[in-house]
Amino acid sequence: GKTFVSYYAMKKVLLDNDDDVVVYVAPTQALVEQVAADIFGKFGSKQYPDRSHRRLWGIYVPNYRQNALNSQVLVTVPQVFE
Repeated sequence: GKTFVSYYAMKKVLLDNDDDVVVYVAPTQALVEQVAADIFGKFGSKQYPDRSHRRLWGIYVPNYRQNALNSQVLVTVPQVFE
């Protein structure tokens, strides 16, 4: 149930503007790429406004970063907050 609530928040941010960011905290680093792929699959279509200067998703984990500074949905793990 928690994942579906997070998808609602993502959809709202993607439709409203390109300034807000949703941070999705995955429980383990192994799930981060899977969650990022799910986000792209769910929201990567053209039904959302084109954010030419923003990326849809980003990954930020201790040993790897991709689109982390320029994304609207950032996927990370709890260790990043430490």
